[in-house]
Amino acid sequence: MNLAEICDNAKKGREYALLGNYDSSMVYYQGVIQQIQRHCQSVRDPAVKGKWHQVGRLPCAMAALFCSVEAAELGNYQRIHTFCYWSEY
Repeated sequence: MNLAEICDNAKKGREYALLGNYDSSMVYYQGVIQQIQRHCQSVRDPAVKGKWHQVGRLPCAMAALFCSVEAAELGNYQRIHTFCYWSEY
C-alpha cells in the first residue's frame, strides 16, 4: 500500500469538488475507497484494521455527498447511489 498515493488521490478529490467537478471528484474518492479496502484486507492486527475502517468511511461519505449535490444541481433526484459500499470485512 502506498500511503502517499492515497493521500494524493484524496487531495485531488477535494480539489475537484471545490471546483464543482463532482464527477472527477467521485472518481478519485472511489479510488481512495478501493485502496483503503485493499489495504484493510492485508492488515492482520484487529486494532489497526479497525482504525483503517474508520478512515475509509470518510471518503465514502464524501463521494455520496458529492453525488447528491450533483444530482440536485442537475435536477436528477432519482439517481441511485450504488458506487459506495463500505464493507466491515
